[in-house]
Parts: sequence; structure tokens; C-alpha cells
Amino acid sequence: MMSKKLIILFFFALVISLNGQNQKQGASSFEEFQADKQNSSNEIFSSAALTDTLKPASFSMSCYTTNPSSALVLYYADVKVPHDSGYVSGTNIYGDLEKAQHYLVNSTTTITGCAVLLKRAYSGTSSSIGTKVKIYGYASGAPTTSVIASTSLMPQYQLNNSGFTVFTFSVPVVLTGNFVMSVVLPNNAGDTTAIFSTKTTCNSSTSESWEKAVNNVWGSIHSNWNFSISQNIDLAIFPLIKGTVTTEIKEEQSNPNSVLFDGENCILKTALLSYPLSVIVKDLSGKTCVKRTMDSHEEFDMKILPNGVYILQSGEANGNPLKKIVVFH
Repeated sequence: MMSKKLIILFFFALVISLNGQNQKQGASSFEEFQADKQNSSNEIFSSAALTDTLKPASFSMSCYTTNPSSALVLYYADVKVPHDSGYVSGTNIYGDLEKAQHYLVNSTTTITGCAVLLKRAYSGTSSSIGTKVKIYGYASGAPTTSVIASTSLMPQYQLNNSGFTVFTFSVPVVLTGNFVMSVVLPNNAGDTTAIFSTKTTCNSSTSESWEKAVNNVWGSIHSNWNFSISQNIDLAIFPLIKGTVTTEIKEEQSNPNSVLFDGENCILKTALLSYPLSVIVKDLSGKTCVKRTMDSHEEFDMKILPNGVYILQSGEANGNPLKKIVVFH
């Protein structure tokens, strides 16, 4: 794009200060969160897949799954302290407008929203300053200029600093090919959004992360930023898929029983069971939110829970975490 970004990038693995500009309001509370809960964000992305989302290929590679506790980072746009120029994958001194992830799909896909793992600083509580998500097409090796769909703006102060921020499209978006999911960054002094990424040593074979520069021109992050080694990153931007996800719980008796999560309607369902099944739903801190015994073809409305990411688990003595589910309503 331009030579502005030919620098060596330093990073901190989830131990960072959010100051895309000098003296950002909200930065102190951000630092306190990291000091108190340094590992909580990594827990979201364990080796268990978010099966009701799309995800970049790198999030299934061994470089990620074998060491999830330090797999996600934010890269500063600075060579040395003070870190006051922002972030490669977020608001920065260069005025980048959007950060995005390309998804290759070969079938019809219906997208209802997007879950983004990010950090934010904010200057106030204005409803007109914030972050939103857009969908673009993909053609000729780059994102298209036309927008397919956009979520409403989420005020900056409402973004989740301790896990996923979930953006929802007012109408589900039906796509028939490759697309780009973009996070639109705030452009107001004192407001920063930065999206977590894989490390430069953990990425898919092609450059799939993109950015829209201040001149509205798309370029790959790999090309625009000259890393010390020629590699790229993938962003923690996860499209949410409409439909039902089916998976199995393997009990001690080796008797497979099916439990299904209908992400569109936030309904937990059971299929035909050989015996009643104990099901536990926990939040990411490990707190039990739901514990119940379910019979065949029983349904449970998960909308009693706040929006967020939860662990669906068997209630057997040796029940292991089954999967991560995203509740949004």
C-alpha cells in the first residue's frame, strides 16, 4: 500500500495497554482487566471448535490448538515504547478504517451475525461513536467495494472487553460464495478498537486478513505491514451461521446420546435418547448457569441466559466439555 508501515512490530500476548492515541480515556480500566483476567480471553478459543461459526483455517492448525493459552495477540504499530501509535489489527495512527477476514465457502451460507474478540478504549458514552460489522463480496483476489450488509453501530463503551462482542444483522444474510467480514473502526480521538489475531507464525497458506486504508483502498495486512519475517495473521472475526448444529456426548457407558443447539432460536434440544441425559451449561469462568436432566426430544430455551459464549457439557462424572456455543438474542 505504502512504505509507512515498514517497521518491526512488537507484541504482548494478552498483556497490553490500549492506547491507540496518547492519554486515552478508559485505558486504565483496560489495564486492570488484563492484570486480573489475563487468561480469560484465551479460554474462549480452546481446541474445542466453535462449531456454529465459521473460522479462519489457522484456528484449527496445530500452531494454534497445541498452545491456545498464548495463541492470540495484539500487535503494536510501534518499534519501541511509548506504544502510542495504535495496533496493526485495529485503530492506529495511519487512520485505517476497517480490518477484515476473508472466508472461502463453496455453498450457500446464511449469516446472522458476527462474534469478534477485541479490546476497546472509549472517550465517552455517545451512541453515535462506536464499531460495527460489514459484509463485502470477494472478487479478483480482493474485497469488493460494494457492501452486502451492515449491522447497526454498537456504541464504543458497550463493546465487550472480557470476551466476544456479538454483532447481529437485522435480517439474516444469504451468501452464495466467498465473502469478507469486516470490522469498522471508530475514527474519534480517544476511541480505539483492536481485534485479536493469531501470531505471525500461525496462519493459513494464503493471505486472508485485509484492511481498508484511510484512502478507502483495500490491501492485505500481510502486504501493508512489513513483518520482520514474511508471514501474515488471521483475525478473530467469526461469522455466526444460521441453523442447527448436531454433535454427540460420549458417556462413560459408551452410549452415544445426541444434544443439539439451535443457534438461530437459542434452543437446546435432545434427540432420541437411550436414557435421560444430564446437561450442564457453564460460562467461561466455569460457573454453572444451567443444570438439568433432559429426556428424548426435549427442548430448553437458552434465552434465559445473557448473550455470550458458553460451554455445553455432559453431566456424567467424567463428562468432558462438549462444545462452545454462542447465545445471542
